[in-house]
Amino acid sequence: MNILSRLKTSKLFPMKIFSIKFLLFLFVTTFYLPVNAQPDGEQLFKTNCAVCHKIGAKLVGPDLMGVNDRHSEEWLLKFIKSSQTVIKSGDEAAVKLFNENFKLVMPDQPTLSNEDIKAVLSYIAAFSVEQDQAATEIQKEDKLAGMSENFLQEEIKEGTRLFLGLKSPEKGGESCVNCHYTTIPDSLNWNPSAADLSKYSLSKTDAELLKSINNPSSGKLKEVHQNYNLSEDEFTSIKAYLIDFGKKGLKEVRPLPKRLLTFLIFGFLIVLMLIDLIWTHKIKYKVIHLAVILLAIVFISKIIIEEAYAVAYATGYEPDQPIKFSHKVHAGQNRIDCQYCHSSAETSKTAGIPSANVCLNCHKAVKTGPNSGSFEIAKIYDAIENKKPIEWVKVHNLPDHVFFSHAQHVNAGKISCDQCHGQVEEMHVVKQVSELSMGWCLECHKNTKINFTNNAYYSQMFEQLHKDLKSGKIDSVTESQVGGIDCQKCHY
Repeated sequence: MNILSRLKTSKLFPMKIFSIKFLLFLFVTTFYLPVNAQPDGEQLFKTNCAVCHKIGAKLVGPDLMGVNDRHSEEWLLKFIKSSQTVIKSGDEAAVKLFNENFKLVMPDQPTLSNEDIKAVLSYIAAFSVEQDQAATEIQKEDKLAGMSENFLQEEIKEGTRLFLGLKSPEKGGESCVNCHYTTIPDSLNWNPSAADLSKYSLSKTDAELLKSINNPSSGKLKEVHQNYNLSEDEFTSIKAYLIDFGKKGLKEVRPLPKRLLTFLIFGFLIVLMLIDLIWTHKIKYKVIHLAVILLAIVFISKIIIEEAYAVAYATGYEPDQPIKFSHKVHAGQNRIDCQYCHSSAETSKTAGIPSANVCLNCHKAVKTGPNSGSFEIAKIYDAIENKKPIEWVKVHNLPDHVFFSHAQHVNAGKISCDQCHGQVEEMHVVKQVSELSMGWCLECHKNTKINFTNNAYYSQMFEQLHKDLKSGKIDSVTESQVGGIDCQKCHY
């Protein structure tokens, strides 16, 4: 009897057939299926292309947005596999692309199959900048939530102790909170806050973060961190604290409301005096009751009037800005003209807020600042890279029913910036120094003399004023005399 016959007659034959089928199934799923799996274009792009290329912006290499429309698929397959081969063949499009990108040699991609490259090209064709930005934000949020959950509570507690100085690093170094604040400051602090560091830690690898602490390359950070040598465990704990802190944000420490307390104390005194005057009669002389009540009413009235008056005015308003930008450095020390940044002041209602590109006119070369090192300047690059405008906070605000034109004042009226905005060149953070009230504007219009006789605009107008000037009855004309205090001038 041959072997096959023995197997068929054996009681184990069905089990053997099952085993063979099972082994064949494992073989197919292990070796055959992956070979025929659809390539992941996004992952291939991030692994092989993203170091030099972006979609929607130029990086080291050209912007790949619309590359499928600029070149044929056949050309792209050849160029991506070996760009130098196509360039050396004299292909005009390849040579032009090579020259336009400063003759930087694109590495060959011999490991990518045609299907891999087609998958990458499909990913580029379907790419949406808006969707990518939204996905990035979601990823950051997920990363923030996930990382804080992945850290042990003991690591977060240990990091809290190290950051706040409750425990010193083993190999020396000051506590982080000495420079990096955890509450909203009442004055300008040039150092990054704990919230800033939390965001920064999400964009860097652990190796980069640890190097920036122990072996920083920039001058200012190198000077401050010269005695730091955190261990990996200490670094992990501090990072755990920062990631957890990023979910909570800076705390606001409100000052003691002295005026409110004064108001309540005087109010309480009035109540006490009235109770004693009507019921308890502990104080013998009624004149004391009246004196205390009158004094309290005077102080309470003063507080009410001052607070009511202050509701409409924002003198002293000094909001924090998204980037710690110093007018004292730019307009004062470097003498940059106001209209270099606020370029529409002469021609528009508003003075204009400079775009990030205007900032880069200087900061392409100036990489570090005298107060904040490179941290704040890096926010400009981050805004451009993420295609998000810098959200500056407006300082000088007028009600919606008020018309005001910078062009009329700066161009026609020749009013200097400091007349309304104060000595901005002496301010790190700009604050409102003028009332900007209706009375303040009217007072200025009543006292401001205009160029009346040498202005063609007024040559056929205000006949009586021309006569008064010629006769010597008046020696000048103010803004109020040519309509500057008329209601419709500002309220249209």
